[in-house]
Amino acid sequence: MDISTYIKESAKTEAKKMYMENVSRDLLYGVIGICTEATELLAADTSVNVKEELGDIMWYIAVAMRAEKIDPIKLQNDAAHANIHSGWLNRYSDWPLGAIVILAGELLDYLKKVLFYNVPMNQTRLKIYTSITLIYAGIMAMSIENKWDLEDILDENIVKLRELYPKKFKEQDAQGRADKNEKNNK
Repeated sequence: MDISTYIKESAKTEAKKMYMENVSRDLLYGVIGICTEATELLAADTSVNVKEELGDIMWYIAVAMRAEKIDPIKLQNDAAHANIHSGWLNRYSDWPLGAIVILAGELLDYLKKVLFYNVPMNQTRLKIYTSITLIYAGIMAMSIENKWDLEDILDENIVKLRELYPKKFKEQDAQGRADKNEKNNK
């Protein structure tokens, strides 16, 4: 089958309705951010850049946690427990980096099913919590492996964000930063 025919045929099985009422804006924002930052983590080529991406992932985890009203102490304890009993985590290639990327994709897949297949959020909430917990566990493991203090990474992330957005987030500041990054990548 040629690509033009495939595009036409695939449209017949595409979900046409989106159930935005099933997912909060903040959860969607957090999950998309986790996914994009996980890909940047995969591409990071210096320890400074890796730490920066870990901080960015944690920022989006915080957004998702607020959206889902996740208790930070419970999440931290569950993530630490997952790292201690990590034998089953070995199903992920290249733990912890590979796991963070895979789990980010799984997290987005759960939301896709809620948004486009109308899977009830109550059937997905535990999977979302588990994925966020294991991503956090992966970040903890990377920090431990590299002898980095995770609290320092979080501090550095907030310092960076305060420099970018001194009073509060402004779209024009983010757009200006995106334009600057595009020019630097050419």
